Amino acid sequence: MRPLIIVNFSWWKIRLSLPEIHVMQRKIFGFVFTLAMLVQISVATAQTTINWRGGSGSWSLNTNWNSNNVPDSNLENVIIEFAGSGTGTISVDGDFEVRDLTFRDGNVLDILDTRTLTVNNLVMASDGRISGAGNLVVGGSGAHSWSSARMEGIGQTTFSAGTLTIQGLNVPNQVVSRRINTNGVTNWTDGGQALTLSSGAVWNNAGTFTRNQTSESTIRNLDLLDTSIFNNSGTFIKAGSRDSTVNGGTFINSGEVRAESGNVTFTGVFNNNGGDLIAVGSGTITINSNSYVHNGGRLIVDGGGSIGGNAGLTIRNGATPSGEVIFGGVEGTGSINQITTMDAGTYIAASNLSAIDPSNSVGTLSFSGLTMTGGELRIQISGPDPGGTDLINVAGTASMTDITVVTSFLDGFTPTFVGQEFLFFTASNDLRPFISSWSFDQTVFSEIRLSNSFRSASLVSAVPEPSSLALLGLCTGLGLFARKRRVVASL
Repeated sequence: MRPLIIVNFSWWKIRLSLPEIHVMQRKIFGFVFTLAMLVQISVATAQTTINWRGGSGSWSLNTNWNSNNVPDSNLENVIIEFAGSGTGTISVDGDFEVRDLTFRDGNVLDILDTRTLTVNNLVMASDGRISGAGNLVVGGSGAHSWSSARMEGIGQTTFSAGTLTIQGLNVPNQVVSRRINTNGVTNWTDGGQALTLSSGAVWNNAGTFTRNQTSESTIRNLDLLDTSIFNNSGTFIKAGSRDSTVNGGTFINSGEVRAESGNVTFTGVFNNNGGDLIAVGSGTITINSNSYVHNGGRLIVDGGGSIGGNAGLTIRNGATPSGEVIFGGVEGTGSINQITTMDAGTYIAASNLSAIDPSNSVGTLSFSGLTMTGGELRIQISGPDPGGTDLINVAGTASMTDITVVTSFLDGFTPTFVGQEFLFFTASNDLRPFISSWSFDQTVFSEIRLSNSFRSASLVSAVPEPSSLALLGLCTGLGLFARKRRVVASL
């Protein structure tokens, strides 16, 4: 007999068995789940597009929008473009969040002081302007575009995510006074005028900013006018076959400046504050600045890349305000085409020495001129000379004092006989005044030997490889055995 449950609501009764209750539970759950899915689909598809009616006015006034609806939801798309009432100034007089903002036709979006407009994706075109002391935050992970538009005022525009494409700029001074923050991916491609910052504008790049020009015949540069600043804590990449210049202003690098092809030239103040300069393949970085400070960070050249300029370069180890030691060094198998000074500084630590390291595999690292006090030359040896040893070549004068030569062997190679030489340093001047202060691994090498009118330095092996020692011991033993037999025979 099935157990029964009797539900009594004073004026009516329901008699249900347990199996019937289970069936009802499943039906209720199915109904609730279906209803929730329908609500979710309805919300997801409830995006609406709201158009500005035209002319000037306040964002918060509903009569300025079609359907009398003030856009204030991340499900609403906003289009501001020329309409029947002409272009005008739209005053953002509150904190609003919308989904996508399309901005065209010479209208002005004036974000008032202390106010923030947050959008998911942004399209700026056709001579539009974003101004004011307030903030625009573009937070979507999708695609944003910037062409023929201007950012001005003392507020900030932040691209916190997604990919920003800059192309087809046809108005001058695209950034006036304003602060631009790019934390995602920024691609500045062919088409349009130079990208210009003026009146003290600041661009803070914490993401990846790529300048890629390939087909356009006229070179379009990044112009930093009127004390404007480009502050790179992310990665600034020069790509594309066309050369490019960062003109004037101040370029501060605490991240990475990378030239992958073509040449990028910096003409203003260049402050490399613990960042890396990297030139690979056919890429070249040129610093044509009378104010070039390289406080820590590395210079890396690889695959024929080069770093050069018309100013002397000082690479120093220093300390940040928190006391952190900043390391400075040069790596790679390319060329540093300027007079270089390696300065150990006063905060030197054993793990933070200034260093020159041809790196990775055996190769040649060249300098126009080199002065180094303290620090390391890191030399790899993979086989007998010629060509088996890292080479540091100074085309001009080398002044090298208190240098430590740090060696490592590759692919299991070791010296094959006592007195074997490994050429690792050449210069155009006499090295005798400096060589007595150089140190090296005396368990492996007996001396640093100068040759070629004292302008080349080689490490000289002190011990042969283990197999040679074994052979020497065997020959010595046979000699002693033969001598003993002769002595016995004479008796």
